[in-house]
Amino acid sequence: MTLPSNATWTHHGGTGPTAHFYGANGFPTGVYSPLLARLAGHVNLHTLDLRPTWPKVGPPPVRRDWQMYADDLISFLEQTVDAPVIGMGHSMGATCTILAAARRPDLFKGLVLIEPAMLSRTLALLASILPKAAMNLTQPAKGTLKKTDTWKSRDAYLAHCRGKRMYSGLGDDAFAAMATHGVTETAGGLWSLAFPKEWEAHNYTQPPNVMGELAGINLPCVALRARPSVFFTEALWAQWQCVSPGTVFLEDLSAGHLLPLEDPEGCCGLIASGMAEAGMIGEKETPAVSSGAS
Repeated sequence: MTLPSNATWTHHGGTGPTAHFYGANGFPTGVYSPLLARLAGHVNLHTLDLRPTWPKVGPPPVRRDWQMYADDLISFLEQTVDAPVIGMGHSMGATCTILAAARRPDLFKGLVLIEPAMLSRTLALLASILPKAAMNLTQPAKGTLKKTDTWKSRDAYLAHCRGKRMYSGLGDDAFAAMATHGVTETAGGLWSLAFPKEWEAHNYTQPPNVMGELAGINLPCVALRARPSVFFTEALWAQWQCVSPGTVFLEDLSAGHLLPLEDPEGCCGLIASGMAEAGMIGEKETPAVSSGAS
């Protein structure tokens, strides 16, 4: 596989083992800047942007499964980074990192998986059978297609974000990163979502179940969760602990699914602590875990 010529990525630098971070559906990589800056204190960090944010990406493909993003990551690691790496990811990015590691374990030395988005096996099978038009009538795809995606200014976009309940746990640094990276200026002088809502909704129409892949991966692994949600349930957390007893499981129940954005400092502390416990980095590189963790 060859990485498409319009693919974009960033090398953030840093000290320690080489790592890659993959973000969530609907969020450009730059929105994670507060977390990524902290992670660069522990690892030599790279980020491949998710395909929907690449220039001239066009409309979503007919294919709905998430293996395309895993294949992009595999191509990136093969062609751009001195693999193997610590594969890090949040939500869809974590799930796609799992898919990539299951297909090409030689490219990874360990995994750090934050709230990997997935469905139960039954619901994932149902989503794969139902046509996209039917899945577009279900949440969160339905709401995503209806959401506002154009504003007159960055400030208008930022005010819109601050008024959204789903972002109520974010701090000023996170909102600043969203204002900088969440929208791009169009030829008409308006500001549009950098991660098109059509792609975001498309991704919601076939989330997988990756419990089988997790059970088969023989790599050091750190699992991080926040409060249970529709994206990652209590049942899936319990099942994961059964199928992967060697994984380091950590949690911060004071935060929601957007843990890396809500508390980048605490999230980084959990990641570093987990990596040290899993043997990915030395204990001396581990900061104290924030009081929100358990």
